[in-house]
Amino acid sequence: MTIQSNAELISQTHKNMMRKSNVKGNVYLKLQTTGGGHKMNRIEREKALRRSIIIDAARQLFKMKNYYQTTIDDIVKLAQFGKGTFYKYFSNKDELLLVIYLDELSSLNKQIRLYVKSMEAELAVENNEIRASIESCINNIASILLDFYHIVGTFIFPLHSTMMQLNVDKKLQNANKAKNIENLIKKIVLESGERHEVICSIFELGIKHELMRKQSPQVMATIFDQMILGLSYSHNQAGNSIAKDEKLRDIIDIFNYGVVKL
Repeated sequence: MTIQSNAELISQTHKNMMRKSNVKGNVYLKLQTTGGGHKMNRIEREKALRRSIIIDAARQLFKMKNYYQTTIDDIVKLAQFGKGTFYKYFSNKDELLLVIYLDELSSLNKQIRLYVKSMEAELAVENNEIRASIESCINNIASILLDFYHIVGTFIFPLHSTMMQLNVDKKLQNANKAKNIENLIKKIVLESGERHEVICSIFELGIKHELMRKQSPQVMATIFDQMILGLSYSHNQAGNSIAKDEKLRDIIDIFNYGVVKL
């Protein structure tokens, strides 16, 4: 999809969203209320919609052009706003990057928790096949992890640079910018830690039921995660020409049974 067609799509989405936000009594997705359950008024909804449109434009440009080649001018042009509107919501492109990454990470964690809950429900049923439930959960999580890394693959290196830049900003006493970015990084670290712990719980179950070796679940979760990340990198480098499902099966097989023929 071209940038022009994306601009037209966002423009139409923008008009539809703004129209819906002005319809009395309309419940428009999650923008009607804040996280605390407070019902948003029209002005609050419109602010949330503008912020959402900027995020969506940046997300698309980061994927098409990559983070470094995308400018704030590109983002506001695609979103069809002025630069002033951009700076009402974000201090710079780094902060916007962190917001997008955190959003993707939170979505991933919700999916992982759902798969784990489903597995736990299956295990609670008497005579249910424990191995099949655990293996199914691992396969499902591997698939969504691969999709996640494919989406955020172009964010990884600039994200690391942004985290490193935080120390520079502190030295320059750029307090507001550093504080915003620091808070986002803390949330990302918490979400990442939560994902790791949830995945660890799967391997703890496997060890408990003597389906897996008595090794550190933390190490298992780290290896599992890094193998999926490596597959995503090779998949992206190959221009999506490799068969994702086939490669994923190979990764899971190697993770489960190792590389040494016994």
